[in-house]
Amino acid sequence: MRVSTHKMGSPKWADDVFNSKASRELRGPSRWTQNHHYKSEALGQYVDVQGRNEFCSALAVEYLINMGYIEKVKAQPFKTSIDEFGSEIYPDFLFQVPGNPVPQLYVLETKSHRFLSPAKQWEIAEYRAKFKELGMKYLLWTDVSPLSKPVRDHLMYMRMASSSGITDDEIVGLMNWVKAQGRNATLGEFSLNTDMDRDVLYAAAWKGHVFIPLTQPLSKETRISGIPQDDFISMFLGESEESDSWWKALADF
Repeated sequence: MRVSTHKMGSPKWADDVFNSKASRELRGPSRWTQNHHYKSEALGQYVDVQGRNEFCSALAVEYLINMGYIEKVKAQPFKTSIDEFGSEIYPDFLFQVPGNPVPQLYVLETKSHRFLSPAKQWEIAEYRAKFKELGMKYLLWTDVSPLSKPVRDHLMYMRMASSSGITDDEIVGLMNWVKAQGRNATLGEFSLNTDMDRDVLYAAAWKGHVFIPLTQPLSKETRISGIPQDDFISMFLGESEESDSWWKALADF
């Protein structure tokens, strides 16, 4: 289904896509391998995603919205055409990142790392080149990078804690404790010297009031800080080293 008569990648095309219905209807029960239908506060609507990896991508997109890195997003945004793009694909997300002087459009697909065969890598390289011609950046997220197991776990726990009834006073209490402790604000100290539970930590982290290192599992040494401990732009919005690994392997052969 064509959602716009304007040139793909143009501002008018993007406006049409962001204001259109989903380009495909996902079917099936809500299992990890099938459709997830859930309400997203950040996206302001109910969202349909397919599979566990795509669900975690949706949580990462929500988190980046909370952090201010993304200003518009559309799930199941469009289908490419053979005439205009050379092949038919259904990207998982289209989102817009604020820019100076103009915003940047990103097309996101989510794949399982184990299915990235050389043939699939070739296709991905072609997609990236074609989207670049159209003024858009193409991202591939997998369950290895950037959605490693620690990242997936933290995103899901943060999202759940955000709707668990944590009060603003509890979050402010945590923020004050982190500020007072400075570099001594660790999970071990948090567990020993406060009466707050981890839901408070995760709820505050979901909104960007405090930060933990997303790429590492929690331990008593985990630092809790008032500023990000991860480079979110490189981590989520940069081109994945994994997606280029096949080309690098050929170059080194």
